[in-house]
Amino acid sequence: MINTLGRGGAERSLINLLSQKRFSRMEVDLLILTGMGELVTELPPYVHVINRHVDRISVLSATGRLFLAAKSAASLLHGGYLIREHSYLSANYRHMKRNGRIRYDRLLWDAISRAAPPVRKKYDEAVAYIEGGSAYYVSRRVRAKKKTAIIHVDYRKAGYSRLTDGDIWKEFDRIGAVSEDTLYSFKKVYPELSDRLFIYENPLNKDRIKRLAEKDIHLHFKKNVLRIFTAMRLVPQKSPELSVNAAAILKEKGISFEWILAGDGEERSRLTSLIKEKGLSDCFILTGLLDNPYPLMKECDLYVQVTAFEGKSMSVREAMALGKTVMVTDTGSDRKDTLEIAVKPSPEALASAIISFQESRG
Repeated sequence: MINTLGRGGAERSLINLLSQKRFSRMEVDLLILTGMGELVTELPPYVHVINRHVDRISVLSATGRLFLAAKSAASLLHGGYLIREHSYLSANYRHMKRNGRIRYDRLLWDAISRAAPPVRKKYDEAVAYIEGGSAYYVSRRVRAKKKTAIIHVDYRKAGYSRLTDGDIWKEFDRIGAVSEDTLYSFKKVYPELSDRLFIYENPLNKDRIKRLAEKDIHLHFKKNVLRIFTAMRLVPQKSPELSVNAAAILKEKGISFEWILAGDGEERSRLTSLIKEKGLSDCFILTGLLDNPYPLMKECDLYVQVTAFEGKSMSVREAMALGKTVMVTDTGSDRKDTLEIAVKPSPEALASAIISFQESRG
């Protein structure tokens, strides 16, 4: 089970996992909690999607966000949830407000999971492949001999807590975390579950990445400039404005570069305005979502991934599979696991590191 099947790291990881040959010898059912996501077309034919219908729209697009908001609103009214769980919603809202940010997805996953249709079968194993709604649903509503959960984010920094999740994690026999730091963050909140924790290495399909990187997507970098590429969701967690502000410093210092950023999300409009404000329209390009970002990843001189917090970035590992030099903001996970260039999460530090990289190339 997964929350959505859009173009995110956890979703791509699930596709890679289910594409492994061993799963073709099993009976595999998949439930997409929100019933949306364009990656559904990439599922292997032997995976049975339980949903009656899956909307193949991007979760990150304006239409997709509106669709999800409507589904969330409907979930609040389903079965009198809003009245019945008013105390839960109020307590979590106040807690998030005290901490400085209201995370509505964290607040509403419980409602969405309770409004989703039931699963009738009993399984040998049920896997909640991501935190949030999927974990709520599998813990409460799926019958299975064994239950496993996978956590892809820094649990505390992502806004999860005992207040939001309660005792759901006690229902799982095993809980995987995608990095040591991710495991540590979860363990700080649920120390009593330490003996159930393990490191889960997200599957990476290197052959697929290299094959797709050879295709011509009719979008290329300028010649004779430093070519920088980033692929990510344009959401607050990723702090995409760091890239734009660093690019402004590079331009001010006379560095000849082109920075292409592939992705979409709620921050796109603000990022577009910032690019225009900084006078970067000629050298910082937003492409929106790309079905195949790998030719640009292969063509770049430097792959940069900025983020406020991270579990373990799939796109960083994909860039490394193509032999790219990778630069990440130092959140712990990527630095420890990739041993690549890690910099402080500030425009000045990022720009300085990029200039040093350029100088090192001669």
